[in-house]
Amino acid sequence: MGISRQNQIFQEKNFSKIELFSIQNQVLMGNQYDYLAHHMLLIRLFILTMLEIKSKYLLSFHGHVAISKVTIALQDCI
Repeated sequence: MGISRQNQIFQEKNFSKIELFSIQNQVLMGNQYDYLAHHMLLIRLFILTMLEIKSKYLLSFHGHVAISKVTIALQDCI
């Protein structure tokens, strides 16, 4: 899931770009790694993606494929 897709999801769910960028900046603060901000971002993206999948695919085969892709993407991030 690219940055532009993240921005689109946040906009669709009434999150501002400023909030997304502030979370990303917290994650990438200097040389310090902010695990709390990282997990907040992952949790928000996971919830918003699940809502999107639920609304679009609703237990179809494509929904299961999308959920698998999200799970793999989250594992790569952690």
